Amino acid sequence: MEDVERELIRRAQYGDGWAFEQLVVQYDRQILALARDMVGNVPDAQDVYQEALLAAFQGLPRFRLDSDFSTWLYRIAVNKALRFRGKRQRRQAIYEQSASDLERQSGPSTDRDVLDEELRQQLDEALEGLSAQERAAFVLCHRQGLRIDRAAELMQCSAGSVKSYLFRGRDKVRQALGAGLHGVLMMSDDRMRERVLSYLYGGLTPGEVAAFRAELETDEELARCLAAEGEGLHAKLPVGGGDDDLPQQVLDESRLLLRAALRQQAHRQLSTWTRLNLWVAPVLPRLAWSGGAAALLLAGVFLGRGLPGSPPEAHIPGMLVDVSVNSYDESSGQIELELVGLATTRLAGDLADPQIRSALTEAMLGDLEPGPRLLAVDLLRHQTGSTEIRQALSEALLKDENPGVRIAAAEALSGLAEDDRVRQALQQALVADDNPGVRVAAIEGLRSISNNDTRQVFERVSRYEENEYIRAEAQRALLGKAPAATHL
Repeated sequence: MEDVERELIRRAQYGDGWAFEQLVVQYDRQILALARDMVGNVPDAQDVYQEALLAAFQGLPRFRLDSDFSTWLYRIAVNKALRFRGKRQRRQAIYEQSASDLERQSGPSTDRDVLDEELRQQLDEALEGLSAQERAAFVLCHRQGLRIDRAAELMQCSAGSVKSYLFRGRDKVRQALGAGLHGVLMMSDDRMRERVLSYLYGGLTPGEVAAFRAELETDEELARCLAAEGEGLHAKLPVGGGDDDLPQQVLDESRLLLRAALRQQAHRQLSTWTRLNLWVAPVLPRLAWSGGAAALLLAGVFLGRGLPGSPPEAHIPGMLVDVSVNSYDESSGQIELELVGLATTRLAGDLADPQIRSALTEAMLGDLEPGPRLLAVDLLRHQTGSTEIRQALSEALLKDENPGVRIAAAEALSGLAEDDRVRQALQQALVADDNPGVRVAAIEGLRSISNNDTRQVFERVSRYEENEYIRAEAQRALLGKAPAATHL
């Protein structure tokens, strides 16, 4: 297990929802696609997706760090899907309405689109004819592309049982789709059939794979069977293509619903026993030989003194796409930010904290919408004592495509023109910016500066500026007068 994953698991074990989102984001598309193939429609799949991931979040305090997280997570998803199929009541009316909205958003526009839509419908019908175990084996091995031994681990049965379920289910699917397939595999030798399918689904050992490939060169019947399979079911339904036709909109909606559910549980209180297990597990070997100290420590825990340490600090997510303020006390500078990237992160502390300033700077200069960029400028104006913040605001003034953001940046820099880089940025904005509001804000920022280069800029603007008000304001600045009462 990588250190980053271990760190996120530890945070999530303390009830941190954003850490859990970052943990599952690399697996949740496959989990949703698996659920969709297991239960047969999108709304039910979204229910399974949410039930499985919430169960994982709630059960994470019991997860052992020496285990494989992805295997543990997939096993929960498979079990939830199997149980859902056993107890569900069909919601066909909801599905029919949602299918056109979510799975066929734009409607078929080409022959290929029509074929894919028809095949998806045929596959759903074919999967309905499988038993729960056959369907699980087919979805895991064929649709998800997992090796037979991995599927056996998830289904908690032997590899031989998975082969049996898979091959029976596969035959039923192939028969149901037979009218649309060519080169259907016709094998009379059961042993050859099992070898070919085991080869295709990763069910052979490395030695058996080498022997199979060597035999292909001399056994024409074996080669014919393998080639026919490539033109049959595998050509229509490539192994591992289970999530290719899952609309991004469906995944995005599922993630939002999960995020809302996680927020309700993010601050749940862990029991003393659970917290004890979380803390003691990593240090148990050291406690074994220090029984006296351990006894005192545990006594302190149960007397209510709490556990040492706390969850690690949050980190700024990669690919930042949004930022919002949950709370802000201007008098104390205490703030809580919510940063949305591949997952959601919460940062709380003083506005002067380097991590918070870094997050706001990234938001201000990044590819976010104008609203979050403007919010970042408005907050960073309180931190202009920092050279780095002044430089970042100067960059926003000169490069941001939104005039509102540029005006806010110029206003934030007002009175700071003694800084050479700030002064140069304001001068450039006054001369070159195409928005009158930005140029007026630049004048205000430079008004208190009387050095030669600033006076030359004012003189140039007072002579050649097309906007009458801006010309007049530049002249007033040259004369050391306050701005006029009226504006543009």
